[in-house]
Amino acid sequence: MKRSFLLALGALLSLGGSAMAKDCVTVAGRVVEVTVADENPHVPRVVGTVAGGLQGVKTAILTSLTPTSPNTFDVTTADTFVTGPGDTLTATGKAVFTFNQDGTVSDQLTLTVTGGTGKWANASSGTIEVTGTAFNLFAPPGNGYLVVQYKGTVCRD
Repeated sequence: MKRSFLLALGALLSLGGSAMAKDCVTVAGRVVEVTVADENPHVPRVVGTVAGGLQGVKTAILTSLTPTSPNTFDVTTADTFVTGPGDTLTATGKAVFTFNQDGTVSDQLTLTVTGGTGKWANASSGTIEVTGTAFNLFAPPGNGYLVVQYKGTVCRD
């Protein structure tokens, strides 16, 4: 009797665990972003087109920019992907910008998923790695752009 009870309890607990498992999807693709003017000229913003698993458009603002060496900055961002009507995915980013001798900027960004709506409702976790290059980054708005690749996971509760 005791053994039957333990087996039943084990089965019940395993069902509960799988019912609470996260639904995770792998996303990968490419983004081309351009710098744009913002209502606050001191807050750099980009908008761009997204291909791949998050196909649609994206915007991001730099929330901090801290020099760590003569040619390197630590950066934080607030990012939003729009993949369809009512379908948004939000994330916060931590990046390292490295200024290269040719005038370009190497971008190594890690996005942490924070939420979403529509198709991305209940998105609560996941990490997306973004790498690429920025050109004319500090030129007037509309002249700077970034070309990056992304790959990662988005999980929903």
